[in-house]
Amino acid sequence: MPYRSSSKCAIGFALLLVAFALAMGCAPKRVSDIGVADVLASPYLPYGVLGPDAVHPAAGSRGLYPASVPHDRMCCWTSTVAHVVARKLQAARTAYVTLYLPDFPFFGDGRERVTVAFDGMPAVAQCCLTIGVHRLRFPLSRALAPRVGDVHLTVTASRPFVPKHEGVNADERALGVVLARVDFMP
Repeated sequence: MPYRSSSKCAIGFALLLVAFALAMGCAPKRVSDIGVADVLASPYLPYGVLGPDAVHPAAGSRGLYPASVPHDRMCCWTSTVAHVVARKLQAARTAYVTLYLPDFPFFGDGRERVTVAFDGMPAVAQCCLTIGVHRLRFPLSRALAPRVGDVHLTVTASRPFVPKHEGVNADERALGVVLARVDFMP
């Protein structure tokens, strides 16, 4: 039997473990790749966004598809209209909503328009978004700026992204955009 160095054996073993993990489904998943059962049991939401809790199971965000794994770059898809609850911990004059449009041809034409409406404020549209990360800035109203607590937002995408129609996967849901985080700044 030929002699093999321990470093070659270690590399070979590591590659075997990676191949095994991928074959067993341990590879990172995208939200659009997972089933409804995974979504319902998932605790991973965008930064600053609240989900339902044991006391108020019907409260929280609707039209938002949580991730089933932490640090999912595709967390979290919205439907074309998502009602999101964000936690505002201090008085703030500005809200930042960070969105991600994945590198799919559908988003490459720069036609995506996203509208965001905050509690008691008129909706504000951001036009002509394309592939990439977008940190959208929204000045808050005089009534909302000093308030602390839950803030309701509605995020509306101008057109539905259906992964199956775009040849991405078998997901037939009408998705909007990927909501990455909601921040409030003084």
